[in-house]
Amino acid sequence: MRKIQHIPFGLDDPYLDVAYSERRIPTDPTDGENVNVYFKTLPMEAGQRAWLEVLRNDVAYRIRAQYQYNEGEWALWNAVIPSCRAFEKIKYRIGFGKGDCTAIYSEWYSFIVKKWMEDSFIKYDGRNLFIDHESEHDKVPRLIRSRFLTDGKAMYDIELIFKRKQGENFYGLGEHYDSLELSAGSPYYVYVFDQYKVQQKRGYAPIPFVFSDMGFGLFLNTGFRTKVLLSEDTISFTIQTLGTLLTPNNFNAKLWVDTKPYEIISDFYKIVAPELPPIWVFGPWVSANEWNTQEKIEQTLEKLRTLDLPTSVLVIEAWSDEQTFYIFNGAEYKPKKGCDSFKLKDFTFRPPWPDPKAMVDKLHSQGIKVLLWQIPVLKHEDKPSVQHKNDMDFAEKNAYVVSKGNGESYRIPKGRWFEESLVIDFFNVNAAEWWKKKREYLVNELGIDGFKTDGGEHLWGRNTHVCQNKSAAEARNIYPEKYFESAKKMVGRNGVLFSRSGYINSPKFTIFWVGDEDSSFEAMKSNLIAGLNVSLSGNPFWGWDIA
Repeated sequence: MRKIQHIPFGLDDPYLDVAYSERRIPTDPTDGENVNVYFKTLPMEAGQRAWLEVLRNDVAYRIRAQYQYNEGEWALWNAVIPSCRAFEKIKYRIGFGKGDCTAIYSEWYSFIVKKWMEDSFIKYDGRNLFIDHESEHDKVPRLIRSRFLTDGKAMYDIELIFKRKQGENFYGLGEHYDSLELSAGSPYYVYVFDQYKVQQKRGYAPIPFVFSDMGFGLFLNTGFRTKVLLSEDTISFTIQTLGTLLTPNNFNAKLWVDTKPYEIISDFYKIVAPELPPIWVFGPWVSANEWNTQEKIEQTLEKLRTLDLPTSVLVIEAWSDEQTFYIFNGAEYKPKKGCDSFKLKDFTFRPPWPDPKAMVDKLHSQGIKVLLWQIPVLKHEDKPSVQHKNDMDFAEKNAYVVSKGNGESYRIPKGRWFEESLVIDFFNVNAAEWWKKKREYLVNELGIDGFKTDGGEHLWGRNTHVCQNKSAAEARNIYPEKYFESAKKMVGRNGVLFSRSGYINSPKFTIFWVGDEDSSFEAMKSNLIAGLNVSLSGNPFWGWDIA
């Protein structure tokens, strides 16, 4: 079978797109740029050719593609659309074969060439920044340049460049592991991202907030990805909408000038308003992914008692059936409809968890709180259990999962954690309630004190959408907040969530740990740096793995 593969936008990811050789570069062309259209064809045969058919300004023509190299059985090609002009709409499709008679074609792709326009469109009222194209307004302090990306009709990205004073140091941006001071050179992206170990500038819980030791501070209250670049004499902020319209309603910012750093931090804490967790959170915690049976938990409890090690919280990660993530592994039960929820009495518990209620009660009697691991996905399985299939079918039928632009259910891309899995749409209040009710028996009847709400970094691509047709371009960073909001309603004020991902409002619902890391002093140092950066950015309640 002959195939053509072209993914114009890749994953729309600043870190991973380099792995997508068959994408368009640039994905969103601007005035004067050449556009490289990379694509792959299968199979590789002697005498084959590939080309683009281009429709530009009502003129159709063909561009021959150049063979690059092979990737396994695939051939990689590139064709260049030259000198794109502002506001042109360009359509193209890919042809492949040994001639017109044997050719196969891709679908049609299109883009509108955008242009950066400089304009004093940012209004400052002494505290806040707004988009205002209509009225005259005073100069924004320290703002050197402002420009926006347009297709001639609407606004997309915006870039704000501020003056950096000599010797001025900048801090903030939530979680990053490289240093406390922001460094020049490569950019930072305020972009919720799952980087397994050696995170450097990448963070699970970034925050679009920066302050300096010379009175400057800026908070961009947006869900869109923000690129932050520091140079010797400037600091720039680019809100990247990935083709989604940016309007005055989805942009606002707060600017501090000539303000002491501790006052800026204090003001930002008032905006974030982190919730004080219960006092038991501040004791020692224990957790291990290998504790996958009740027997191992009880052995751990005995060892803690023997060694006289104080313990406040025990986190059980590998407890569930690894499909529903709300049923204990080994439990026997009669499957229910996808719309229904379970009670504790519905289960007959068997090894490896023969009596979880007795286990939880025993831990509580020793003054130890219990958290269970969670993930906001419906896991892909080749052979799902009856219950898991019922849940997935119900969720898809009722649009309780994240979707693609064509209405199909979105699945996590291959190669990413929980690949091919469905993702719960917590922007849909009915979906959030359904997910919550499935787990309520764990809190209300079993006595679980909270959840390790792992994950949350699962939305890729501008054509991925949550409820009310909001693009993942804007929803990706906000998604963890919606996830935690639903889970927090389940555990209540006296319960706790322990999370890895996060964004601006997450500290209202959860405390944090700073992600997976090696057991080394170098790794611990980077974890402490990340935690301190989080603390400077509105979230004081965090921990890290000691060993």
